[in-house]
Amino acid sequence: MADECLLILRRHVDARETYRQLQKFKDVWGEPHVRVQFGKTVAELKMFEQIRDATATATLLIAQTEITNEETGLRCLMEYPTKTMNISQDNYLWQVDTGPIACSDLTQRFDPAVDSVRLAFAAFNVPHFCDFVIEQPTPVIRDGQEVCQILDYSKPVSFAAKNRVLAVSDKPNA
Repeated sequence: MADECLLILRRHVDARETYRQLQKFKDVWGEPHVRVQFGKTVAELKMFEQIRDATATATLLIAQTEITNEETGLRCLMEYPTKTMNISQDNYLWQVDTGPIACSDLTQRFDPAVDSVRLAFAAFNVPHFCDFVIEQPTPVIRDGQEVCQILDYSKPVSFAAKNRVLAVSDKPNA
């Protein structure tokens, strides 16, 4: 892991070329010491009632979104904590609405692969597509004129996807 590239995002008030920096992990923080805790049980939630009940009990929810680019042959499986789960009890609807997450640009191969990562917000409420609002240079318009560009989440896009909602618990199966 120490020889792997690390993507550092340094945000300034304006959009700059130096926002994205690729460096070796060990050159930034030294040798890594990874400590990961795993949940004892993981269950996929497919029905509204399951998602509603897990949300109501503050169960840790993890989303998985898989996107594919048929032209480049690239595929990315993103797994991220669901920070916001919208629930409409009257309409029996739910929606993952969370971010920023690490979202890969699959339009081309990047070397190193971490250079494909962009920040985005993700939203979905069905298993077959996901909406993303990707961070990118966004013009600031005043009196009809562009006065500068800032990094902001703009221009939403939808991708065919495979989405899952997972409930993670530290309790063993009953």
